[in-house]
Amino acid sequence: MIKIFGNTRRRYLVDNKFVKYLKYAIGEIILVVIGILIALQVNNWNTDRIERNEERKLLEQVNNEFQLNDKQLLEKITRRNNELISILNIIQLIDAKQLTQNETKLDSLLGTAISVFTFDPVNGIMSQLIQAGKLSLIQNDSLNNMLSNWEGIITDYKETENNYRDFNYNELRPFLYEHFNYRNIINNRILLSDISYPLIDEKYRYNNEIGNSSINMQQPDVQVIKKLENHMAAAISHLAYLNAQSNGIHDIMNNIMELINLELN
Repeated sequence: MIKIFGNTRRRYLVDNKFVKYLKYAIGEIILVVIGILIALQVNNWNTDRIERNEERKLLEQVNNEFQLNDKQLLEKITRRNNELISILNIIQLIDAKQLTQNETKLDSLLGTAISVFTFDPVNGIMSQLIQAGKLSLIQNDSLNNMLSNWEGIITDYKETENNYRDFNYNELRPFLYEHFNYRNIINNRILLSDISYPLIDEKYRYNNEIGNSSINMQQPDVQVIKKLENHMAAAISHLAYLNAQSNGIHDIMNNIMELINLELN
């Protein structure tokens, strides 16, 4: 085709038909430009099609990941609510001055009260999106912004979890080691299958009872009871705030999943 155009232009020059040559040359240039533009447009369409297919695949994977995480989060909220109920029951025993009248009940309540339930989200696809710079594939601005903020939301949440974990392991449990029968407390946790193993198969859970202690607990003095009361109040504060954050994250995840489903449909 290029050879034909070239021969035609040369013929016009030989015949001294410069105006025709000029018009023909301009037309030829226009045709070439149009051809380039068409090729670019076809390439853009093809690139866009590939990106949209990749976007859809990623959104489906993100949606599955968020469904798993939301299920886990709701389970942790329920477990913490049970923990809060046990703590409130302990406070009621303190108020009624019946703390040691039923030692088995107290041990059972304390066994639930010392639990630490953490939210451990699966973030494989989200990490891929962020680290590989693929968030730009997601065209929905609202969804893109929410996914961009996800990592920061979880980081903030984990700080609250770590605050409670530090309180639980560094203050509450050492106090119980010293003033209460921790063997009984742990045995009750085993009986209730209340020991949490995040991301570990249930078949590996420790189920062997260790039995209750043969030593009966003496009535704690007023200072010990007061300190227990303070620890229970602090635990309520931590857990209530954690669950408030958890419910907020549950709402965010549901908003993300709704937007994803709108995009997929």
